[in-house]
Amino acid sequence: MDRLNNDGKNAVPETQNQAPEQTPDQMKAANSQKMAGKRAENEEKDKKQEDLLLAIDGAKIKFNAHLGTFKVLNDVPTTQDKLTGTIVEKQTPNFIFDDGFILTKSIEWQNFGNAKVQDNEVLLKKSFLPGVGAVPGTLPETGKVEFVDSGQVNIPESIDPKGAPVLRNTIVEQTFVACIDFYRSQLNADGKFGREDTQYNGEFGFDRFDKKVCAEGLASKYEKLSNIITKEKTYAGKKEYLCPYLSVWGPNTENNTDNKKSKIFIYVRANEAFVKSEINEADIELISSDDKIKISPNIVRLSIKGAAQKISIECTGAFRKDVTIIAKAKEQPQELGKLIVKANTIYKTIIQPVKVTFGTTASTESKDIPHVNLMKDIVKLFNENSFNQAYIFGELAATTKHVTFLESEFKSFFNDIDGKRYLEYSASNKQKAFKYDELMGRRFEANNSGKADQQRREELLNKKIENLLKEIDKMYGYKSDDLKKAKKMHEEHKVTNIWNDQKIKALYDDFVKEKAEYNQLYPNSFKLDQNGKIYFFYTEDIHGAGSPEKEIQAFSLINSGTAQIFNSALTDKDAASLIIHELGHAFGLRHPFEAEVMGRYQIKENGQKYKQDYEDEIKNLTVEIDSVINSNIDNLEKLEGISKRDNIPISDLQGLTLLNERYKSLEGLVADKYSFTNFEANFVDFVKNDVIGLEGKALSQISSNAVNLLQEKENLKMKKEELERLKKERKKAKSYEEFPNSKANSETLENYLDYRQKTDGSFNSNFQYKSFYQWQWKDMINLGKTRKYLIEIK
Repeated sequence: MDRLNNDGKNAVPETQNQAPEQTPDQMKAANSQKMAGKRAENEEKDKKQEDLLLAIDGAKIKFNAHLGTFKVLNDVPTTQDKLTGTIVEKQTPNFIFDDGFILTKSIEWQNFGNAKVQDNEVLLKKSFLPGVGAVPGTLPETGKVEFVDSGQVNIPESIDPKGAPVLRNTIVEQTFVACIDFYRSQLNADGKFGREDTQYNGEFGFDRFDKKVCAEGLASKYEKLSNIITKEKTYAGKKEYLCPYLSVWGPNTENNTDNKKSKIFIYVRANEAFVKSEINEADIELISSDDKIKISPNIVRLSIKGAAQKISIECTGAFRKDVTIIAKAKEQPQELGKLIVKANTIYKTIIQPVKVTFGTTASTESKDIPHVNLMKDIVKLFNENSFNQAYIFGELAATTKHVTFLESEFKSFFNDIDGKRYLEYSASNKQKAFKYDELMGRRFEANNSGKADQQRREELLNKKIENLLKEIDKMYGYKSDDLKKAKKMHEEHKVTNIWNDQKIKALYDDFVKEKAEYNQLYPNSFKLDQNGKIYFFYTEDIHGAGSPEKEIQAFSLINSGTAQIFNSALTDKDAASLIIHELGHAFGLRHPFEAEVMGRYQIKENGQKYKQDYEDEIKNLTVEIDSVINSNIDNLEKLEGISKRDNIPISDLQGLTLLNERYKSLEGLVADKYSFTNFEANFVDFVKNDVIGLEGKALSQISSNAVNLLQEKENLKMKKEELERLKKERKKAKSYEEFPNSKANSETLENYLDYRQKTDGSFNSNFQYKSFYQWQWKDMINLGKTRKYLIEIK
């Protein structure tokens, strides 16, 4: 390589590869590209700076396609002589939309600034407010309020709201937004229920609403966390966070002397929220409202859609009010999740098994026998995997009680089919089952408390009533709706003569005498002692209730505090679970698939009348017009025809019609069954004061309050006008949303009050009894306290 001489002479330059010379057009294009890049860089820088501008009164906003203006309502320091926006401005009047759109629900502002005005963080142009709203008369929309501009005109070099900290080159911290959900097990976090969730078997109470296993209308029974919107629809198209519920026992209590029920393990996970998070993971703080609930670890690292993390919840003492566990991203204010731990007052009941045998000789007292293994299994399940979820503890009585009843006295209750005995029972006729349940309780109590003589005297009284009614029925013989026959009965004073008949009089006098003797001997009535007790009545002598096609293995009457268990249940592999199911009924719970009983959840605004409300009124009024008023008019027109034809005063015919109604009612009353405690009030008073009283009056006197044809036609005219008015108003009204509170058979997959069988009768292979809903916990406790089946442990 040649070098320059000192004097610069004979110098040869160093050789290099030279770029070809650019044409003017190429140079112009290159400069344009550089300028465009610089412009984009500046625009991005300007946008970032603009995003940090304070949002002030008058800023332009949007919610989806709806445009409007931001209005600051609080008296705060100003920016550019306009009130400065802060995070407290989130009410409906803060947002004025041009097309009448109304923000009806909001949560918390996101992406607000670090500076504060009057102790509230300032809003920036980049801030947004998730919420729900609608133009009146249209369906609700989910979205967020966003600033189109900041409202500022002359943008300052530094952002300096008067009276507030200066926000110079402040970097707004990135916000973690997610739904922090709680689960009873790892498998449950993966959507498993029933037999598929092998990690949970009801050891503690946990209830998280999931439309897979919960009827959508039941969402109304769960507290909502209003400041977070879920990405997925939780129920009925709504994106609402429904709080889960937990029960955890206090230490050193009955049924928890080893304190195993005081520490449980659950799982927590971050799921996507409606608002997209700026960062994917964060440290989540779990904060208890009561120091008696300890959480470990109380800070967990969660990533959105990542794995659920295991935590422990430990109770160190009793608490009378619900405790909340709030989930927040560390050093961020927004609540992202909430778990409600139900107040852990403990309730106790004694579980008394009673074995019933049907034989040729009745026992007069109960005998103590050892518990069969099934009874022990039931109580174990009661305390460890079912009623423990509601803080209810069952103590097995010292022994099983054994009683024998006369088979002959129960013969009318039974049907023998294919060599098996069934209790008469059907969906349309449960009277025998009700009576059977009543007799089991009363006869057992009579044997157990030395009141067998009193019980026999009561049954003797009831038998006297039965015999009296049989004789009245023979003499009465009224079986049709016949005015001519009713007229003849009135003329003959039919019921008066029956009641004064010597045989009837003797039977009634005998009943009155026997009752007087009973009252003198037994001034105090008795019933099954259920103070702090519930009962299992089981028998091996009855296979089931119903029929082979519709076999019922056990039943409990709602609210009864008792369960009737038959031999087919005693041999079922799920016998203990079936009896827990029945005890749920005994504590007032209904089947979750009974649509009519469970009803529907309706979303309404107070004072608002909806299309369905009008439809109900129209339906009821139509029935009244068709079934009552038109029927009355038809009858009155017939009576007028008969009056003219037979020359009978219309007032007499109207009186005869009213008396005929009493005769028909008496026909039904004669066929009813009565207890000696209600016979005189329900039957004797009606006969003596109502029917016999009317038979002693002239027909025209009976009809003194009857309406005439002209009045009824005028009434019909008014009702039809009202009907037309309702139909017109219905057209203008909007509909409310409503959702069923029931699911089809077995679809809860695990609720104790559900059936294992599907609607078609086939067994659901994934169904496994293991849980109660949290609102069922509450209902059982309330019923148990009201009926005194439960005693609170102080």
